[in-house]
Amino acid sequence: MSPTYSMDGFELSQRDGIIEIRTWGDRPAGELDQTTRLFDTLAAPPPGAIPVTGVLYDARESFYDLSEVAMQQRVRTVARQLGPFRVACIIRPDQEALFQQFRKAHAGHGHAASAFASVEDGRDWLRSGAAVVQALP
Repeated sequence: MSPTYSMDGFELSQRDGIIEIRTWGDRPAGELDQTTRLFDTLAAPPPGAIPVTGVLYDARESFYDLSEVAMQQRVRTVARQLGPFRVACIIRPDQEALFQQFRKAHAGHGHAASAFASVEDGRDWLRSGAAVVQALP
């Protein structure tokens, strides 16, 4: 059984060495500190547990209404937080520009991220260890 943590608009769990994050609704600037603590808990599993090999971040149901500066700060913070993991972002086509900002920030820390339209495709990519791909319709 994998631990699952949830709060309004946010769910985080670990399954087979992959941390799965799902967010939905409006994503205000102030909630990032709360979710960071939960992520840190799962990213450091106890001895003998399956090591974390990647992060699947499903943001398809999330909506961001932040200033440009606040959005850039969030992207950099999340990119730093999710390192050193490979990240599969599950996004809507209209979130492509935001994903590209994240991908660039994450790559700046030496890490890989790819975007997908489905959870299954993202999970398959994380398990395969394949190179970065772009799999949006």
